[in-house]
Amino acid sequence: GFQVRSSARDQQACYSYQFDDGLCMQPMEPRQRRFSKALLLPVLLVLLLHSCLCLALFKLSLRPWKIGRSSAGENLGRQGTGAKTARACRMSGCPVDALHLIQERLDKLLPKHLRNDALVNDAKTFSRSFYVVVQRERRQLGPTEACRARIVDACRQALGSDVIVKQVGSYLQRTGCKLAGSDLDIRVTRPENSGFVPEDKERLRQHLAELPFARNVRVGTLAVKFAIHDVGIDESLLVDVVLLPQPGYEAEKEDYPSLRGSPHRFMNDAAEADFLLRHVPARLAVVALKLLLDQPRLPGLILEAIACRVAVKLGLTPASNETDIESTAIFLEALSELAEPGLAKDDGLRKFASACSIGERGLDEVLQSVSQHILRRDWFRKFMHLLVNPVGFTNNTKIEMTKHPDRHWFYLPGGHLSRQGQYKYKCMWCNDYNKGVGLQDTDRCQQCSNVQVKHPDYERCRREVEEHERANDPYAAGPSRLSGEWLEEKPASNLGRNRRLSARVKERIKRPGY
Repeated sequence: GFQVRSSARDQQACYSYQFDDGLCMQPMEPRQRRFSKALLLPVLLVLLLHSCLCLALFKLSLRPWKIGRSSAGENLGRQGTGAKTARACRMSGCPVDALHLIQERLDKLLPKHLRNDALVNDAKTFSRSFYVVVQRERRQLGPTEACRARIVDACRQALGSDVIVKQVGSYLQRTGCKLAGSDLDIRVTRPENSGFVPEDKERLRQHLAELPFARNVRVGTLAVKFAIHDVGIDESLLVDVVLLPQPGYEAEKEDYPSLRGSPHRFMNDAAEADFLLRHVPARLAVVALKLLLDQPRLPGLILEAIACRVAVKLGLTPASNETDIESTAIFLEALSELAEPGLAKDDGLRKFASACSIGERGLDEVLQSVSQHILRRDWFRKFMHLLVNPVGFTNNTKIEMTKHPDRHWFYLPGGHLSRQGQYKYKCMWCNDYNKGVGLQDTDRCQQCSNVQVKHPDYERCRREVEEHERANDPYAAGPSRLSGEWLEEKPASNLGRNRRLSARVKERIKRPGY
């Protein structure tokens, strides 16, 4: 047989009719509906849940990164949650917004006649120049192992063999700067937390005065102060040895709780030290504040707290590769806040300025002096002076004066032979370092799209650099950093050393049987 299907509007049902061999027409059962109303509600619920999940993930992606571990980062993170900022800027994920923020701060801090300058008008160029100046001038002078051992022995002979001698402050956090006059802070405590008396400080002064390198040893209000002088290199370093606890002085009470986050001094010290040791841009911003702000300036403890709060507020991450941009943004944001501390965006800085105006008169005068220094653009004049007339070197372990200034057009940094990692050629057309620049016809700069070997002065400059290299041989000379019997110059950064150690550990883990 065969089937013929037709629609019949009988009780809104569809019937099928079948013709059999006897040509008799018989009605069939009604067809079932293809979609049930009972399934409509579950489908709508699934779609609603999917939309809510997508919206939550989108909002989560817009939040700034949380910095640090729960022990150190959460305390600093809570400080920045109350700050109302116009832009939550995450440098590692959005460098365009970061550069826009830098340009806004430059326009705010500098007068109109400087905004047409090529350096100020380009945020990226300014960030690179700022990074070069800070890295070049942040030389840190510290005691040698022999000097440190003599100081520890003098403390134990004067105060007992059970005392704990510990370095604290900017030297430990690598935020010190020799050009800015940073000193060495040493804290002496006892295991039982028993206090010291004035006779202990006098006895310590006598033992320190017997050291061959100690000069001008005297007892201050809280610390025994002296200077380490190395005759061989004709350099000196100021040292403060603080004995804690002392009668009449609450060592654990924080002097600036509104700015540093909690009323416990040692807890704040540990949180900031852990944060700065892991956050390179914030550390460089602290060095820049100490370097470019004239005396009298705020104590390093306050500048470190301001830099940490700004870094948390901007949502910066320690693992970002935009170190020059991040450090510049933190520095300029801190200057913008210190220019008008009473009207600062950060709630902790406003409370600190209000407490200074009511309480400590001397600190309030210093805060006003820093504000006037920023508004007069003295920091920018000092920055330009260091940019044109450098005092230090970018790499403290090489003799930079024997290197040709254009050697990176034809030689890789550090004398390396292959382009890999951070070692790149410098473009003769735009002066940019990138992986596209090379010495072959097929190598093209990623910044300006030009070919290095097609520059009109390529051959002439190459011959000039090669003759200079043959005459001076810069990598054959020994290290140029200061190193004496009691004092030595510390490297500006241990980033390269840390990367090499990390690579060795990873390679060791890959070996069979590890």
